[in-house]
Amino acid sequence: MKRNLFSKAWLAVLVLAVTGLMAACVMPSPAPVPNQPQADQTQAVEPAPAGDTGSETITLYVGPNREPCVGVAPQICYQVKDTPDGEYTLFYDEIDGFEYEPGYDYELTVEKTTVPNPPADASAFQYTLVEVVNKTPAAPTATLEGTTWQLIAYLDAAGNLTLPYRESPATLTMADGQAGGNTGCNNYFGSYTLDGDSLTFGPMGATMMACPEPQAMQEQAYLAGLENVASYAIVGNQLHLFNADGEIIMAFEPQQSTSLTGTVWSATMVNNGNQAVTSLVIGTEITAIFGDDGSLTGSAGCNNYTTTYEVDGDSISIGMGASTMMFCAEPEGVMDQEAQYLAALETAATYTISADRLELRTADGALAVSYVAAGEATAATPAETGDDTRAPDAEPVDEATMVALRNMTYTNIAVTDTVTLTNGVYTSTVSPDVPVEIYVESTDYAAAGELDGVPSVATILVSNGGGSGVFYDLAVVQEQDGQPVNVATTLLGDRVSIISLYIVDNQVVVDMITQGPDEPMCCGTLEVVNTYELQGNELVETASESVGTVDQGPTNESIVGVLWEWVETAYSNDTTLSVDDPSKYTMLLNDDGTANFQIDCNMGGGTYELDGSTLRLDVSTMTRVACPEGTLSDVFVRELNAAATFVMDGPDLILNLFADAGNMRFRMSENQPAAAADATAAPELSAQGIVTPTLTQPASAADILNKPWQWVAFTDPINGTQDVANPASYTVQFQSSGIARILADCNHGAGGYTIDGSSISIEIGAMTRAQCAADSQGDTFTQYLGGAATWFVDGEDLYIDLFADAGTMKFSPAS
Repeated sequence: MKRNLFSKAWLAVLVLAVTGLMAACVMPSPAPVPNQPQADQTQAVEPAPAGDTGSETITLYVGPNREPCVGVAPQICYQVKDTPDGEYTLFYDEIDGFEYEPGYDYELTVEKTTVPNPPADASAFQYTLVEVVNKTPAAPTATLEGTTWQLIAYLDAAGNLTLPYRESPATLTMADGQAGGNTGCNNYFGSYTLDGDSLTFGPMGATMMACPEPQAMQEQAYLAGLENVASYAIVGNQLHLFNADGEIIMAFEPQQSTSLTGTVWSATMVNNGNQAVTSLVIGTEITAIFGDDGSLTGSAGCNNYTTTYEVDGDSISIGMGASTMMFCAEPEGVMDQEAQYLAALETAATYTISADRLELRTADGALAVSYVAAGEATAATPAETGDDTRAPDAEPVDEATMVALRNMTYTNIAVTDTVTLTNGVYTSTVSPDVPVEIYVESTDYAAAGELDGVPSVATILVSNGGGSGVFYDLAVVQEQDGQPVNVATTLLGDRVSIISLYIVDNQVVVDMITQGPDEPMCCGTLEVVNTYELQGNELVETASESVGTVDQGPTNESIVGVLWEWVETAYSNDTTLSVDDPSKYTMLLNDDGTANFQIDCNMGGGTYELDGSTLRLDVSTMTRVACPEGTLSDVFVRELNAAATFVMDGPDLILNLFADAGNMRFRMSENQPAAAADATAAPELSAQGIVTPTLTQPASAADILNKPWQWVAFTDPINGTQDVANPASYTVQFQSSGIARILADCNHGAGGYTIDGSSISIEIGAMTRAQCAADSQGDTFTQYLGGAATWFVDGEDLYIDLFADAGTMKFSPAS
């Protein structure tokens, strides 16, 4: 039986599907540009004349499956590697003369030829098969039975292969003649018959919940498709199902599921008890954390709740829960939703996990609650003593308690009488006439133990009332009538630094750094260990021991004008985030109060304020290039903006984050800022590293259109001016039609541009994906173009300034 594993319909629909996914998830939507003629996708690249091309013979190892990818346009790519033990990468070109058959591992000898002057949408190389050295059947990586398969493509009602609804992919599990799973909306079940590679399914039964239209259409086509299955094949890690004509009608991959326990689940849909499933009220969040000990805790939208659960296979039972008793007036409907959610939990009879989604269903198969994984649940640990040993009798603080601490009422706070935290934060404006905001935040410092024989938890809050003070309060919480209550609070000090917190011998012990005699509030150096007793509804300091002084810390001048590289952040919960390449995340504080940042593939700018050891940063602008997967850009910017104070640890700079959330460690870069540019040069380098024109005559857009410009240099405030090694390999041409033609080393492409006076924006569009030499600046070139902000002409040269004073690109006319 001949099987058409990748028919034209398969390819066409995957192209459409991947286009949608890329638009939604990968690249920002480009600005509208004038109509652009489409390149002829079927046009063959003519071999270059002899003598004008370079060629080499290479070895490629080709994998057993092809994958969707995006080159000039969405396509299906080979998976290749250079060595047998290497990692597969996507290969965007075709190999002339190679007849690919899925399910085999190939070793090929290929001739790689350079194509001179290829079109903008074509590869710079041509690949021709020399020899198939080896063709070996690939060993399956999963078994048909006993694996939970997740649908990745199926035949829709129109007879086209398409991708499943991304929010609810269907699943299939087979064992002992019984098949079942989820259609993306309802659970289904039935029988199957297996004989060699022949596979047929019997009629399927399913639950009857009403589904939104996308899932309903998918469900109908999916169940109809199962009735047409005649055979199967496992190709690498994929399961392919075929009809009687040998045509593929479904494809699956093994499902990678999230664990029920140890995960913070965020609710997406709740059964309201009136035979309807509804999404959450806008502005609310419902969470669930299933503990290994059988506890279930979380937020019901307004109040925190706690209960127990039991599982047996895919069966689950959830007991009647208890919750705090707050009333939330806003958003409207939150209290009704909370009651519906807590009632829905008690109806749960089964659970399923599909990838990062959890569904609780009733005994009748109706959806009770659906969730999506929002992160890992981590239990808080008791603080450590100064000698890095656990405090005597220290008890761990579980996640449920930490959630309660972040969502309760506290009294006698330094900046106000009473606050109620929501997800760890309270904010309030003093009055309409006084634009001062009160801010209170919980910290990760918490310790459990007994005070006066009563189980208690001590925690630390940090607050600001609009001035320079940052106040730390010690609060004690005990259970009263089944609810956590703040029974006492006392002020620890202004701009102190907490070292540890624990409860021992019926006392709360705080080790911290505060101000010594005659020291300013900003710059305390005295380490003290204070002991507090709970006396009635007050925390009374019973002892204070001076341990010694710490280093005064650096002067302002010691950190300004230095290029710092982010190495790691150590968080207060004893976890550490390490930076793989610190040179991609840098900070430079300038003498004039401005700051420059490299944020992975983007450049940024902003301001800073220094007052003693207090450092406040504001990353206000940055370029908008989409960095590769795994970037730490968002974390870097968020933590810079949360900087509160700084200290030096040997040669390293430590930024202490607000509310003792953690410490960012920076090291001095080996590439410190270069000396000022030659003052005699025509372009001048400003303090921000931006080239300014020496001519005042305004330029017209017509002066730069319809001519190729080659990139000759780049100037930034960190490294000064750097010449481009091979300017002819990096060109851009702005056409009157609004199209920008781009040559980026071994790749070509196009995009759109807009010029408005001296402002310019460039949207990088389709680019070829050839693998350029290791020292190529192709990616950097396109990233800089994507960050263009303004332009000017100086003499015969074109200059483009990037966003956030990140640098200036210099171009000269190309021949």
